[in-house]
Amino acid sequence: MARTTSLLTVLALAAATVCLATPSTLVWIPSTDIQAPKTWHFGVDDLFNVGTPDKQGTDLTDIGLTYGLCKGLEVGVDYFSGMDDPLFLNAKYSTPPFGSKGEWVASLGLYGFGFEDTVSQNIVYGLVSYRVGQDRLHLGYFAGADDVLTDPFTGESSSDGVLLGWDRSLGGKWWAAVDYQGSESAVGALSIGIAYSVSDNSSVLLGANFWNNDSLANTLTFQYDLNL
Repeated sequence: MARTTSLLTVLALAAATVCLATPSTLVWIPSTDIQAPKTWHFGVDDLFNVGTPDKQGTDLTDIGLTYGLCKGLEVGVDYFSGMDDPLFLNAKYSTPPFGSKGEWVASLGLYGFGFEDTVSQNIVYGLVSYRVGQDRLHLGYFAGADDVLTDPFTGESSSDGVLLGWDRSLGGKWWAAVDYQGSESAVGALSIGIAYSVSDNSSVLLGANFWNNDSLANTLTFQYDLNL
């Protein structure tokens, strides 16, 4: 637990990470996990700038609500602080586990769909995950709006790229993940995180985002998740 002088330029200059209307995620990229039918998920993701004065960025908060619409399908809406048009939509479909041991899951989804063209990333992605023991490996690809997903300083389009990830249960209530999203836009980053289950239905995560575009300030992220 998200857009030119569009959101990418505005938030990359003003917020270091463009808003993402986020489906269920690892640290930064989508995951193949899905919200159970007729259940709600509430999440708050905070990003804190830890850059030097010569790099761009500021703090950002994403408040999201996701609903399991039916088996394999979730939909959601996110509110982003500090924006004139702060609402963005997402949706994702994930297959039931398949393979000889149910080790594979595949997902198709979209996020960053807003109500103002100049700030809507309109990202569509495909992703597969493979479980081996306690580890899961993730591979996918995304593409979005050419005129919004740009290098925030050169203005050149950077609207697609690879999605990579790894996550693992560390035993007990602990979980860790590393993920990568390609492109030189303000969604491109290598992210790491470790999470702790506070209760059966809530968890917290502490992590960091290292942006591919080295003119953007890296960020720390704190995420709180609650299933209802």
